[in-house]
Amino acid sequence: MRTITVTLAEKQFEIPVAPIKRAREWRKQLKQPLGDLLGMISTDISVELDKVEDLIALANRFIPILLDAPDTILGLILAYAPALKAQQDFLEENAYDDELVSAFLAILKAAFPLDRLTSLLGPASPATTKSSPAPSGA
Repeated sequence: MRTITVTLAEKQFEIPVAPIKRAREWRKQLKQPLGDLLGMISTDISVELDKVEDLIALANRFIPILLDAPDTILGLILAYAPALKAQQDFLEENAYDDELVSAFLAILKAAFPLDRLTSLLGPASPATTKSSPAPSGA
C-alpha cells in the first residue's frame, strides 16, 4: 500500500494514498471550495481598485474564504484520510495552520499526480552546456 507522510501537531502520520475510486470521490469535494475561490477571482478580476468602495467589496468577498480556509483544509484532509478523523480533536488542539497547508499539498500531489504527466514533456527550456559554440549573453 502506498502512503503519504504528513506532519500534523508536530507528529508524523502515514496516510494511505487513495485508490482511483476513492480519490475521484474526494476530488468532487474540492469543487465547492475551489469554485467559490475561482468564482470570486473571475468576477472581480476586472474590478478597478482605485476606489475604496471597490477594495471593500473585494475584501468582503475574500475575507470569509480566507478565514474559513484552515477549517476547510482540515475537513478535506480528514475526508481524504478517514483514519485521522479519530484524531480530529487532538489535531484541532495541537496542529498548526502551516502544517495543514503542507499536508493538504501532499494530498493534492497524490490526488493530482500532474508532475508525472508534465515530466513526459521534458524540461521547460533546453539545458545549455559550457561547450556550446554560441557565445553567452547579448
